[in-house]
Amino acid sequence: MTFRAIDGTSGDRCAAPLKLFDAADKVVFEGTTKDERFDANDHLSAVLRDGEKYRLEIRDGDMVVTETIQAKKQNEPITLRFD
Repeated sequence: MTFRAIDGTSGDRCAAPLKLFDAADKVVFEGTTKDERFDANDHLSAVLRDGEKYRLEIRDGDMVVTETIQAKKQNEPITLRFD
């Protein structure tokens, strides 16, 4: 699966630390999303077990976005917006 973070004000991709937690609340992946310095098709990528649910946590300064995702094969990255 791939991930990207978007700044709600500018609409640009931003670098943001991301963590994925499994059902036991154990961190199974950590990385930083790619900002506009990278190719538009270059996104943070994580190998996850198909069908498994994960808790995603991403930060932008003091703002924290969390959501539950289910791993699946997809063509488009999961997009997280900071407004």
